[in-house]
Order: sequence, then structure tokens, then C-alpha cells
Amino acid sequence: MQNEKIYEAAVDLSNKNNSHTIMVQFILESNRKSKARVLEVGCATGFFGAFLKEQGFEVWGVETSVLQAKRAGRRLDYVYIGCIEDFLRSDECGNAGYFDYIVFGDVLEHLANPTEVLKSCAGILAPDGAILASIPNVAHLAVRLMLLEGRWEYAPFGILDDTHLRFFTRRSIVELFSTAGYCIENMYAVRLSVEDAGIEVNRELLEGMKHLIVDDEQDVFQFVVMATKRLERDAVDDNARFIATKPLRILCLLPIEDWSLGNIRIRNPLRAWQSIYAGEVRTKSIVQHTMEDIAWADVVVLQRESNIFTLKLIRKIQQLDKPIIFDMDDLLSDPPPFLTSYNAMVERKKDLEVALGAVDAISVTTSHLQEKMKVYNRNVYIVPNCASSDYTPAQHYYSEDNLVKLIVASTDTVRVDFILRSLRRLQHDPDLNLRIIGVGPPGEYLAESGLDVKCYDNMDYEGFKKFLSAMDNAIGLIPLDDSPFSACKSAIKYVDYAIAGIPAVCSAVPPYSDVIQDGVTGVLVPNTEEEWFQAVKRLALSVNERKRILASAREYCLSRYSMKVAAEKWNQVFADVKPGQGKIVEERMLKSRLRFRAVKVVKYGLKPGSYVSLMCIISSEARACVRNIYARIIPGLDDE
Repeated sequence: MQNEKIYEAAVDLSNKNNSHTIMVQFILESNRKSKARVLEVGCATGFFGAFLKEQGFEVWGVETSVLQAKRAGRRLDYVYIGCIEDFLRSDECGNAGYFDYIVFGDVLEHLANPTEVLKSCAGILAPDGAILASIPNVAHLAVRLMLLEGRWEYAPFGILDDTHLRFFTRRSIVELFSTAGYCIENMYAVRLSVEDAGIEVNRELLEGMKHLIVDDEQDVFQFVVMATKRLERDAVDDNARFIATKPLRILCLLPIEDWSLGNIRIRNPLRAWQSIYAGEVRTKSIVQHTMEDIAWADVVVLQRESNIFTLKLIRKIQQLDKPIIFDMDDLLSDPPPFLTSYNAMVERKKDLEVALGAVDAISVTTSHLQEKMKVYNRNVYIVPNCASSDYTPAQHYYSEDNLVKLIVASTDTVRVDFILRSLRRLQHDPDLNLRIIGVGPPGEYLAESGLDVKCYDNMDYEGFKKFLSAMDNAIGLIPLDDSPFSACKSAIKYVDYAIAGIPAVCSAVPPYSDVIQDGVTGVLVPNTEEEWFQAVKRLALSVNERKRILASAREYCLSRYSMKVAAEKWNQVFADVKPGQGKIVEERMLKSRLRFRAVKVVKYGLKPGSYVSLMCIISSEARACVRNIYARIIPGLDDE
């Protein structure tokens, strides 16, 4: 007993490269039941199941260790002490179709016959239920290098855990589920470097073999699978996409490698696309990529920003006959003056327009933005901004003080002046007890205008979602001006609020009037003082009204704006886009744009009061400008 392994961990949803996080997201995104039932096989001390219970699930466990099962029994609804094979033969295993999810967290490799266990589980799995499994990948580079040295050394934990009876690769995992009669819906890879894999390797051997081991899964530590029962579908044919010999490779080049907008539009949706359609994705900043990345890619996705360096990159990709998609989430070709980056956007407008016409397709968020972009390119696809359900939603209930929070948030400058008087009246209304919470520039503006506001700095996207989910008895206020630029925005803020458990009051203008059913999935109001005042007061006074609207809003957003939806839309774009559909970027045009940029920089430097605008241009284009200058001095540098 003293040497018994104890498996205990914390579920950290901020770590996306983690099997627990991935399985939780698979469950939360697919679940539509108020109290779904989960069976966790190999539940250990119950830490994972306890997290699911916090989300409202009924959780059963199966555990062979008496010590760990007793701990789990204090956390879960029921724990069977014994092996899964005995549980499935026992009277305790529940009725046919009892469980909505059966979880095997690093368990199948410990079983003598995992195929038969999976087949038997079909009997207690609901018709629309799913199997979740994380399985170590024995083809990790560290294991390969060990074998090249003639070694096979077990360890207490990890890929070569000394209690493993079976070993799997991507192909054998797909074969396992196919043979057992399941269709794989998602298959995601958890990646760890050789240094972090827990296996000692010969560094000299690693350096010597780098040029020979070039596949994209050498750093895969685990595969995480979600699979459903076959029903009328042929599992073997359906699952074949996950072992395709040449998966589609997508290279995403973002203005900044890790930023919230890039995560919303590109990183998170393509992570879902990768797990559903078995493709490969690389994401880098546009200034950090190499020509090896371009050569690797089947499709290149650029995002939002454009300058002379972007145009030269587009030309190089065109010469390699690879399709290019340009992602746009805002009407950057016609920015409003109140944006902090307005001057820089105006300076880059021509470069942006050239880029939009040169690429093979443009992806946008809404139909309004699609119509605007058709001026530049005939191939414009709508890929809506979508969100994931990562945290326990905020709650609404009666309290002694009847405190209600009003949240106003934006990462950039937006117009909130037309709700200022309404908020002042609401804050002084004797029937209400309100706390105004501002995130980003809107909070600063309201505080400077004399309102009592709890202000928070801008947060990264994951932090903001977690922040919202902790705001019980909150109402989201989403004011928006009626302008062409604002009409082309997406309703992602409304979606984030709904999924986080916060009903929203929004301006009755696009995009919110396009997606919200007034009084059903949200509240739409004209931008007048009285309308905003009355709408917010009614919602603040009624817990039941907030609950009613929120229930419809969450159901609507989870069905229409899930990551699965975004993945499907991206897959359609990838299937349709072909190289050669855009206008060729000519060398003489590049030289013309470079001369124009140099002249503009000089002019700005000579104008009093132009320092801030100049800094915006320099900060966004400095590296590109330096590269261009040195490319003219050192022959061949620009071809690297």
C-alpha cells in the first residue's frame, strides 16, 4: 500500500495543451442536458469528476484502488471499487443508455482487452452519448530515440508507465475505436517537447537525427478522442480521415502570435477544426515565420493587418502557387476617427486594399462585412466569431441586498456617451442597488464622467471569460453606435456574455439586431436615455426575467456559435479556396508602395503634433521597414 500510485491533479482550463481541459471542453460544448450523467473509469481520487460535478453533472466513478476510491467517494455521486470489466457485469452499472459520457483518462492502455471494454460500454451509453479518452502516444520522439539506442525503460508515470499493458499510436487508436464500433468526432493532440516528456534521451543522437525525423506528430504526448456510437454510420469509413496520409496543412500568420483577437478568430476555431477534420495547423506571428513554414503549408491564412512587408509576402506565396486567405473581423478600410489606432489605419489603408484584392479569398465575421469586402474580392466567406463554454456560468438569485452588477467592457475606444445619463439615473434610483463595472476604455470614460465605477484594465480573452463567469447577478450592457463600421462588427460580446451566464441589453442596431430576438434571447433598445434606463431597470428588478432570457440566450449561442460551427465554416473555406484567384502583386507596385511609405514617414516627421501617429506606424511596421532597407543593401536577404 505504501508504494501505491496516487493520481491527483487540478483541472486548469487556462492550459489548453492538457487532456483534462480538452475533455472538459468536448463535454461542455456537446452537452445539451441540464444534468447529464458521466461515468469516469479510473477516477483515481475523483478530482476530475469533482470538477464536472461543479458544472452540474452527475458523476459516477470506477476505481481499482481502495484508497483512492474512498477519497473519490467523498467527491462523486457513486464510486464502484473494482475494475471496469467487473463493473460492466455487475448490477450496479445502471440501466441501458444511462450515461451520457464515459471517460477513460489514460486508462485504455492499462486494459488487457480495451476493444471488448469499449464494445460493452455501448450498452450503458445513451444513444447520443460519447466516449472520451486520453491515450499516450508511444510514437513520441523521445521513445523513438530511446529505441534507436536499443533501450526500452519503464517509468512510474508517463508514456512508458510500468503498469501499461497496451501501447498506441494515432493509427492504432483509430483502429481501436473503429473495431469497437465508434465514430470519432474529435481527435486532438497534447504536445510535449522531448525535454518535457519524462524520458532521458541522448542529446547528440537527437541533433544527429533531426533532419530525418520530420513528421508533425513527433512531439505528441497524448491523443484525446471523443467518439460516438456508430448507429447507421460506418465507423471505419468515417474514421479514415484521422489517419490520412497527407492531412491538410494550414499556416496562420498573425500580427502578434498570442493575442486575444487572434485566439478568437484563428487559434481557437482552428484548434477545433484540427480535432474534427484531422488537419495540421501552425500559428506564428507574421514577422517570425520562415520560408520552411511557407513550404510546409497547403494554405496560408493572414489576419487583419497589412503593410509593404505583407504585400511582399503575398507575392512570394503567389509565386509558390499556394492559396492565401485574408481574415477580416472589422471594416478596417473605413475606420471611425474615435479609434485609438485611427491614424495608423488610414496610413495603411492602401496597402490593405491591395492585399484584399491580391489574396485568393477573404474570411469575415458577418454578412454586412461580407458585402463591404466584395468591393475588393469576389471570394468572401462568412466564418462567424464563436465561443467555447469553458467555465461554470454565473448565477442569478435573490439576495438580501438585491445587488445587481452592470458590466460595460471593450478592449478599444467605443461610444458609451449615449448611455451616460441612463447610468447616472440608474445609479441614483432608490429602487435599485447597482454596481457599475467597467473593463477597458469604457470604464475609464464613465469614471471620468463622474459615475461610481469599479474599473478593470483590459484582460486577455481567457481571463475575460473567467471574469464574466464569476459575476453572479450581472447584466451585460452593450451599447453601439449606428455606423457602417459598427454594423460590420460581430456579436461575439453578446455570445460571450450569454455563455458566461449574463443576459445582455444591447443597442438595437446591427450586429445585435441581426442575432437577438428582443425579449427572448436578449433585450434590444434604441439609443435613447429613457429606453436604456427602463430596459436595464426592468431586468435589474427581476431575477426570473434574467433567468428566462438567459436560458434562451445560452441555448441559442451554444447551438449557433459553438467552436464546432466555426470549424465547419473554416473547413468549407479550405475546401473551396484555390490559388490564382487574386490579383498578382507586381514588383513595380511594391516599389511604388515602398517609396510612398518612405515619403509619408518623412512628412510625418516634419509635422508638429504628428509624433503619436508616427509612433503607431513605426511600432507596427518597424521590423518590416528595417527588413526592406537591408534587403536593398544586402542582395538575397529578402529571399530568405
